[in-house]
Amino acid sequence: TDPDAPARRPVRGCWSPVLAEDASNLPAVIETINESNAATAFHTALQQAFPGSRLHIECGDWFRLAWHAHDLPRPLAGHELSDGTLQFICLAAVLCSPRPPPLLVLNEPETSLNEAVFPALAELVLKASERSQILIISHSQTLSTVLAALCKVRVQELTMRHGDTRLRGQENSKTCYVFDDDDEEQEDAAPPETGSDARS
Repeated sequence: TDPDAPARRPVRGCWSPVLAEDASNLPAVIETINESNAATAFHTALQQAFPGSRLHIECGDWFRLAWHAHDLPRPLAGHELSDGTLQFICLAAVLCSPRPPPLLVLNEPETSLNEAVFPALAELVLKASERSQILIISHSQTLSTVLAALCKVRVQELTMRHGDTRLRGQENSKTCYVFDDDDEEQEDAAPPETGSDARS
């Protein structure tokens, strides 16, 4: 991300239990977590991932990130954080949300992360799974292994066949599943047959 990315900017202080799609309310979300029963899990994960460092929110008219690293003489502002540190903070904010969703999908959460922080991320996933169903799509075998060792997970390995994504072991399957969220269309049309052959 660039130094002026939404997640790095100060934000007006308000109660924010859910991280915005572009993470533009990140400081407010973290302060909301600080005032919830998820604060301990959030800061414990940061300590596990970045020993000797801590995060606090400078509160005023604007909320600002302030990252204290043990080897730096002053706290780092949001625009000074590395992509990996910012990515982990965002993931922790999502997984410690005071308003957890029924289903949480994390797409390639390993992006920009050092593998050393995977155990801390897995601990967050484990705790969050008590409140939400979690689906993780990852290209990292290391992260998959760490998650499988700690959490009760069902791993599905995917592969490409003729440009299509298939389950490994079922590359030649002709089974086609159709999902349609448009209730009106479903009322007007006959329901698709499960297990029908896919034809080009």
